[in-house]
Amino acid sequence: EQKRDVLLCDGSPGVGCPVIASLSGADVAVCVVEPTPSGRHDFARVADLCRHFRVPMAVIINKADLNDAEASAIESLCAEQGHTLLGRLPFDGAVTRAMVQKQALTETEGPLGDALREMWARLMNMELGRSRGARA
Repeated sequence: EQKRDVLLCDGSPGVGCPVIASLSGADVAVCVVEPTPSGRHDFARVADLCRHFRVPMAVIINKADLNDAEASAIESLCAEQGHTLLGRLPFDGAVTRAMVQKQALTETEGPLGDALREMWARLMNMELGRSRGARA
């Protein structure tokens, strides 16, 4: 309706019917995973849904530095299953500071904002490559 090339929707967490609805018509799913056993478990379930619906998945590991072993396990799952790892985000107080200042993290200077901008660029490159491949 607004003639936008990209529409980013924040879907429901978990693996139930709202997640299935969120995947309907999606070109790519961006899964934000926390490095915990339950986060890895839910990630595996969402990955199964994406595979079932043939929706490519890109992954961001949030607060990755809080549990390196789990973050590495999630990274390994991405590699094994062919998901694109966009990157790892560290735990950072900049999140709270940005919220208090009513800013998006990408409007702030610093490592976290820089990392998010880099991940966005990777996602756009992934989507552009996919779109070009589909037209060929």
